[in-house]
Amino acid sequence: MAKIRKRVSRKKGIERPGELLSLYERGIEYIHKNRRPFLFISVILSVLILTSAGIFSMNFYYNKKALALEYEATRYYDVDKPYTGSQISPEERYKKALDLYKEVVSEYPRTKIAPFALYSAGNCYLQLKNIEEAEKTYRTLIEKYPNNKFILPLVYQKLGYIHKSKGNTAEALRNFEKTASLDTEIKDLAYIEIGRIYETEGKTEEAVRNYQKVVDNFPSSPWHSEAKRKLENLKK
Repeated sequence: MAKIRKRVSRKKGIERPGELLSLYERGIEYIHKNRRPFLFISVILSVLILTSAGIFSMNFYYNKKALALEYEATRYYDVDKPYTGSQISPEERYKKALDLYKEVVSEYPRTKIAPFALYSAGNCYLQLKNIEEAEKTYRTLIEKYPNNKFILPLVYQKLGYIHKSKGNTAEALRNFEKTASLDTEIKDLAYIEIGRIYETEGKTEEAVRNYQKVVDNFPSSPWHSEAKRKLENLKK
């Protein structure tokens, strides 16, 4: 009886070893013929990769150094907490904090910590009663970091208080209004300050308009009850 041989079907889509080798050889031959462009592209890619890695490493290093300085400065600045191994006056602590914050700004100006350090330097000047240097520092921050949406509202608020203390209500208003125009969590306080200034100047309509914004838009604000009380008095 004749043996029946099983027919082995060749699966479609699977190339023979010879075909694979031929395709591989053609690829090698193409690269060999065009080795100069391929070499050039390889060099460019290598340079880009190494440059990116270097930039990342340097940024990480600078941010780490800046953060360490900022942390040390904050330990001095927080006068309510004792500084380990140092019995110095609050004034001296603010001065030491100021020096460290300024070092962050001068040595690591492109780090994420720099704008916060500059803002804190301005606050140190305020604590040291050096109003002119505080204002100058805040102005510098606005110029150097105009796109920092988190810290700019705080800066304009500080400038508002500085000019309010000087009796320059027009400039104080301008800065409080700038604060209120930005996307910030301190809009309610800005409106309260604007309302207070207008109320002091006898501009009842403008004061009412700003107090009303607090009542209508910020029901959970710590200033809500004051704004409501002010409205009741002004509308009598």
